[in-house]
Amino acid sequence: PPKMVMISGAPARGNADFPPEAVQHFHEKPVPSHDGHARSNHSSRSIHIQQPRK
Repeated sequence: PPKMVMISGAPARGNADFPPEAVQHFHEKPVPSHDGHARSNHSSRSIHIQQPRK
């Protein structure tokens, strides 16, 4: 049998420590509730930032 690995006094079981559903939920990126592009589309004019000339 393979040697048992202890981490902080608890046996490490590899992939059996966490169910696949929990790992998948942890890695999923949250979807934003507000669309960031919707705010900038209300103005038809382009944004012009004035910068100092040389």
